[in-house]
Amino acid sequence: EVWPEIDAVDSGATRYMEIDALYACYVARQSADQERMRKDSGVAIPRDFEFDALPGLSNELKDRLAKLRPDTMAQAYRIEGMTPAALAILSLSLGNPPSLRA
Repeated sequence: EVWPEIDAVDSGATRYMEIDALYACYVARQSADQERMRKDSGVAIPRDFEFDALPGLSNELKDRLAKLRPDTMAQAYRIEGMTPAALAILSLSLGNPPSLRA
């Protein structure tokens, strides 16, 4: 009723538009996360950084970080088990607050 011309659109194209609209917010969030990671990738992590002092990280992840000693946020990002939340905690502790989502 609102858009009668939609009946003239191919059903495959209509289905594609529905799927695209359904996942648009997730794609936008992922793009924002990737941009934030790109900006943070060069942030240095001091060699003497105390990963054990980070609240909110699992002991397993703290152990991995302490063992691997990443030099940058980009290296930390590639560690198995690293999550966006863990990266945000690490970034905040380095004095580099992540940008807020709109």
